[in-house]
Amino acid sequence: MAVPTKGTIHDPSWRAFDAWCRRLRLRPLPAHPGTVAAFLRWCDERPGAATVTDAVGAIAAVHMRRRLARPERDDIVRRT
Repeated sequence: MAVPTKGTIHDPSWRAFDAWCRRLRLRPLPAHPGTVAAFLRWCDERPGAATVTDAVGAIAAVHMRRRLARPERDDIVRRT
């Protein structure tokens, strides 16, 4: 039986964000809204990358589970 990964640190969209942050030496937790906005633009420009909707959901879910402020609620992320 497969273990559900949606909304966890094992979610492929979260893992993509985490790896992207680490490559750029940015902090994925807690994520700065500007970091999330930059990642969403990066995803949007690359076919095969995480979809923006999946990425926002995964980032929000991991922050909620850790009881951290949710960066997707910030205006910069909403406008992106």
